[in-house]
Amino acid sequence: MRAFEFLLEKTETPTDPSAVPGDPSTDPLYNLKLAVAHKIKEMPINPATEKALHEVEDLLSRIMAGGRSESVGGELQAINDPDVNAAQKLLAKYIISMESSPADRSAMMKQWATEEGLINIKALLTPGKNTVATIVNGYGKNPAIKELTDDLSGVASLGQGKGEFLLSVFSKMITKAKKGDLAIEGFGTLEVKTTDKGAARFYDQQVRPTKAFQGAVNDFIATYKETIDSAKLTSPTGMNLDQLISLRKALPPENNPEFKEKLSAVISNIFATSPDLAQPIVDAIMVDNLNQAKQRYAVACLNNYMAAKVHDKGMLVINLTKNPFSFVFFTDNQTLNAGGMRLHASTAYPVTNDPRNAYPQTDIVDTSRAQE
Repeated sequence: MRAFEFLLEKTETPTDPSAVPGDPSTDPLYNLKLAVAHKIKEMPINPATEKALHEVEDLLSRIMAGGRSESVGGELQAINDPDVNAAQKLLAKYIISMESSPADRSAMMKQWATEEGLINIKALLTPGKNTVATIVNGYGKNPAIKELTDDLSGVASLGQGKGEFLLSVFSKMITKAKKGDLAIEGFGTLEVKTTDKGAARFYDQQVRPTKAFQGAVNDFIATYKETIDSAKLTSPTGMNLDQLISLRKALPPENNPEFKEKLSAVISNIFATSPDLAQPIVDAIMVDNLNQAKQRYAVACLNNYMAAKVHDKGMLVINLTKNPFSFVFFTDNQTLNAGGMRLHASTAYPVTNDPRNAYPQTDIVDTSRAQE
């Protein structure tokens, strides 16, 4: 076996410069090596033995290279990726603790060092839903790649969230963007939303209501406070779309023009980048069409968000709650629908004292029907 030869050759480090390897009279380690060699020969030939010998062989090779940490560090530096270098200590800890075989780890490092690395860029940027097995090269074939991918998918580091960090260190073509979340060589920047414990919102420091929003909300509540309170049409979170329809129905018909005007003022200030998106939502509320209002509101949140991200070429939604976890790339709602998917938003509260509640958590779900 190669491991037997490895033990005989690689551990020949006599302390006496005049010692001759293999000569019991000059090699102080001769008897130890002979005993180890006999033990190896006595081991049964089966997968467990083979795995154990590979582990010994790998350990010895790393000792000769100056230790496991130094050896792995050298392999990571050879990838020549600034993101990998910045996270070298973190990545080395995961790689050293891996249970995969040395051969699988070696194949992983070889693939990782290629130009594209461990990420299938073409699949990542193809509209539609892909599982991790499609996006990560070798995920379904190499246990080491699968193990490290699964470990790093839950890691947030280098100022990046879960999923983003995985992509940036797995391919030198993917880096953290100055504007947007990720920059892909030859493509541009991507906005990334990750679903971990809860779905993401189309809301961040750049995308939020106008300064006039809270004033419009206060005016709306003050105008209809008596009806809102008597019909119990609010909650600590605010008023949702269903409650707004109920409020309109509870008011006298002659109040419709005023109601429409004040509600339009509220919702148009939610979509600061694209205020025209508010009118179709208000129109659906005015005719009591709750499902249509919900769909239009979800799409408006996306369109408003993308309009604000003028530097981005598209959006990538990573869902870590799925098994296997998934990646969905799209540029707008039409490309999302073309890939057989649509937006599914949780409860939205347009009338609220907390602007975050106006942007519902939104999932990407499979569908056979397109949204407006």
